[in-house]
Amino acid sequence: MLEWQPPRAGLPAGALRGRLALLRVPRNREGDIERMLDAPPARLPALDLDTERLVLSGRELGRMNLVATNSADGEHPTWQLERLRIDHPGGVLDARGTWESSRLGLQRATALDFSLSFREPARLLETFGVNGAV
Repeated sequence: MLEWQPPRAGLPAGALRGRLALLRVPRNREGDIERMLDAPPARLPALDLDTERLVLSGRELGRMNLVATNSADGEHPTWQLERLRIDHPGGVLDARGTWESSRLGLQRATALDFSLSFREPARLLETFGVNGAV
């Protein structure tokens, strides 16, 4: 299920809500995502996504929950990552942060607080092609 809410007061770039069994981002679409993220934060919609299976570039990452809001205030738009949780059989990534246009003349600034807890470190590393390290 995907639901789109157009821009309005409180949602300057609209909002996308999704509940998915599978979200697959193939390697040949990574450039599309990078280009989207090069857009100013004011153009990114609020997101509320849950997926049972996240597959990124052929890597099974597990269950994902993502909640982000856009708090554009004119000259200083900010995309607030309220929650990112990726629950892989080998471990869990929890993150929060901001992505904003920089006041220092740089293209953008990102701040991210995260924790990574392990259940089975070897299994998590194998997902990224690191075999036999643990």
